[in-house]
Amino acid sequence: MKAIAGPETEWTAPLEIFETAYKHEQVVTERIYKIGDIADKQRDRSAQNMLNWFYNEQTEEEKNTSEIRDQLKMIGDNIQALLMLDAKLGARAPAGPTPLTSIMPNPAPAGAP
Repeated sequence: MKAIAGPETEWTAPLEIFETAYKHEQVVTERIYKIGDIADKQRDRSAQNMLNWFYNEQTEEEKNTSEIRDQLKMIGDNIQALLMLDAKLGARAPAGPTPLTSIMPNPAPAGAP
């Protein structure tokens, strides 16, 4: 088997992070579409139904990362504006339930083995 390359872990600026994140979300979207194509070919209605949540989620994720990326482009080197964006992003509400919530209602706490 070929080794799987690890993710990037070093960036020079917040904008670079969100450019990378946006490209990654586009890759994830394409992979979900490929799974959907397989479900369509196999007429797997349950999988198609479940994938609808993922399609919507990916639309939101691409929108969020592209909006943040665009805001960072406008901010440039303005530290005060960057701090304001950081505070705004930090105040966001957590995401709601996912399709897995019903089968995994009590996920392990962060840092649990």
